[in-house]
Amino acid sequence: MGNKSKLSNKKLEEKLINEIMISSIILEVIFLILLVIAKQ
Repeated sequence: MGNKSKLSNKKLEEKLINEIMISSIILEVIFLILLVIAKQ
């Protein structure tokens, strides 16, 4: 049972990392768009 909880923790960690990466990419895109709008 200890092994199973470790495995699910690893899966959760991967999911979290993926979500953080995706959200940071989205934030970067929004920032770039705002920069472009500000320059015009």
